[in-house]
Amino acid sequence: KNPSTRVEFARSNPMCKNPVVVVKNTGKTAITSVEITYGLKGGVQNTYTANESIAPLETKEISLPNIDWSTASSGAFEAKILKVNGQADGYDHNNIGRSTFMKPAVYPGKIVVALTTNKRPFQNILTVTDVNGNDVWKKSGMTASRSYHDTLKLEKGCYYFKITDSGGDGLSFFAATNQGDGYLQFLNGNTGGILR
Repeated sequence: KNPSTRVEFARSNPMCKNPVVVVKNTGKTAITSVEITYGLKGGVQNTYTANESIAPLETKEISLPNIDWSTASSGAFEAKILKVNGQADGYDHNNIGRSTFMKPAVYPGKIVVALTTNKRPFQNILTVTDVNGNDVWKKSGMTASRSYHDTLKLEKGCYYFKITDSGGDGLSFFAATNQGDGYLQFLNGNTGGILR
């Protein structure tokens, strides 16, 4: 599921947080533990034992401990079940999962969030969180039809940017022209060039 370039997982990819694998118990006995080896194909492999209860024919998502994504390029991720309930799996033909992934964009530590609000900025909240889900920057309570340039100095790491719109129509929407048009850009804090 994560990391993946598959369209059904697009909302949670690209990513640089804990990989998530989906395990289905195709046997007759309940699973109480699964030992999984995982990592970047051709790179360092990690091993994790998930103490999860999975009934026969049940499927469960398992979040694995994070890996060092800094060495990754767009490539392949692999996960393989080594043991089930402390023993080799009786049917190991479906124990390997592979996915291709895109490495998240890498930006300089100093970026500028350039936002021009529409006529309903009270609907918007901008948030930057770290890989653990902690807010490192948040902006709300903005004025209508105004430009903001906030400079963020981020330590090396993985961050997620999220803009929420309680009206559900974003900064600009063709069917809601009375809200006006807003826009958002990320700028290089050193050169001023557009990042995204």
